[in-house]
Amino acid sequence: MYKIVADSSTDVDQSFLEEYPVSIIPFKLYLDDKEYIDDENLDVDGFVSDMNKITATPKSSCPAPNDLLEHFEG
Repeated sequence: MYKIVADSSTDVDQSFLEEYPVSIIPFKLYLDDKEYIDDENLDVDGFVSDMNKITATPKSSCPAPNDLLEHFEG
């Protein structure tokens, strides 16, 4: 048995996701003090709009080790 685990920076075709059991672990994105989760619920247009309103540098964070572990064990 195998399990494919990737982070949300992976460019995966929808047909691949339908055929193979892939766990996508989202990055966390930060604009000022607001956190955005890079998953299927992310409003990309809203994120870009918010990003254009701030003067600080946007930040991101790779998935935490515990988030990764949950997907490997689950």
